[in-house]
Amino acid sequence: MLDFYMIEDVETTWQEPNEEKYIGGLTLAQHATLSGVWTIAKKNGISLVFFSDSRLDSRQTQCLNRIINSVPMSTSSSSFFIESIGKLSVIVEQAILKKCGIITFCD
Repeated sequence: MLDFYMIEDVETTWQEPNEEKYIGGLTLAQHATLSGVWTIAKKNGISLVFFSDSRLDSRQTQCLNRIINSVPMSTSSSSFFIESIGKLSVIVEQAILKKCGIITFCD
């Protein structure tokens, strides 16, 4: 599971997760089905690799949200893809509402 947490831009990177700031998680299968999102994100300087801890500042989090919202949905999109991108969208929006970035930990 890739666990997502909110983190303020001014906070130092944690060595361990802060459970009070947990905002959700993606399974390996969910992360893999979003490969197109990760490709676009990488072109924008954003990297969220599943087996690696990562940190995005609030600006990068907003950029990721724009990428998510630009993904076209069609009748050919699988229900698993739609579920996965919906889950990622909820995670990212929680951080944006608090004007925070995101830090991830893989367990």
